[in-house]
Amino acid sequence: MARPSRTALLPAFGAGAAIALQLIFLHQTPSGSGVAPLIVGRAVSSAVTLAAAGLMRRKLGGERPAYAMSVAAGVLDSVANLLFLLAARTGDLAVVTVVTALYPAGTVLLARGVLAERIHRGQLVGLGAAAVAVSLLALA
Repeated sequence: MARPSRTALLPAFGAGAAIALQLIFLHQTPSGSGVAPLIVGRAVSSAVTLAAAGLMRRKLGGERPAYAMSVAAGVLDSVANLLFLLAARTGDLAVVTVVTALYPAGTVLLARGVLAERIHRGQLVGLGAAAVAVSLLALA
């Protein structure tokens, strides 16, 4: 199994930190703010993404973007953020955080199902540990 390079790890850690900060900030919003934090967050993330795409247009080449896939991902992300916001405002943050932290499991399983990627031993151990953790949380 190949080790990830530093150039691959830096964006991965950056993305993880950005997701964590977004979830923390969403939890800190007042309950009377409704969905306004989600709208502001979506506007900011869209502006950053469009600016980055504009700067990288030459590197991306002339290939036509997958608009339908992008829209579907945006809708699913928005629904996930809405559900997190509702859960964080009405539930125990410790439980919500652990369940939210399981999102990489969905990515691994989708890669297996859609792209027929192999699940390596370390990933399988991680999926099993996550399943055990959620089961223990459900019992508590």
